Amino acid sequence: MNSLIRLYEAAGGKIKKFFSLFNTFHRSKRSKLAAITAFLFCNALILGLLSFYDLKALQSAGYAGLFISVFLVSVVAFLPFPIGILILSYFFMLNPFAVALVGGTAAALGSIGPYFLGLESKELLQKNKLYKKLHDWIEPKPKLVVLFLASFIPNPLFDTFTVTGGAFGVPLKKFFWCVFFGKVLCYLIAAALFPYVYLIAPYFLNAAKYFAF
Repeated sequence: MNSLIRLYEAAGGKIKKFFSLFNTFHRSKRSKLAAITAFLFCNALILGLLSFYDLKALQSAGYAGLFISVFLVSVVAFLPFPIGILILSYFFMLNPFAVALVGGTAAALGSIGPYFLGLESKELLQKNKLYKKLHDWIEPKPKLVVLFLASFIPNPLFDTFTVTGGAFGVPLKKFFWCVFFGKVLCYLIAAALFPYVYLIAPYFLNAAKYFAF
């Protein structure tokens, strides 16, 4: 029993140390600029990999392929790729509810990338007009609720909210759990509705033929 307690305390210490890496309040501007440059360089590498390798090739790897593909798409800020379609494609091959859990976890972990970008580039973002408007809109509202809703409701501005979450200084642990529960809940609802949508989809496709010009 004592050994289990020591193991738990050691694991907790490592997790706390990991989250403390993102504390940038006492870091110099030069180190922040270096961190932003390194992040953008990693994004460029990931974009290069995605351009050479088809994500469909990872589908044969099952849940591991799902996790890798969703993580890579999520970690790159402002990548114009609908993750929902990627998740939906795995519904046809794997257990939809397991896909929702794995995909939500990968999306939450990947969103730490845009969060980190916002955290490090807060001073630069303050000069951006779009950020100022978003800041004025979010400031009087509960930030965690806004972040959860942005994660739960499919929208093309999700990366904007993750970057803003970092710039607002939302604690990483709270940020992660908001995105995690929002994404997992969204995908679980999609998984529950998937059998019904799958059954009626052919009828909609056939009906659409009559309205095609």
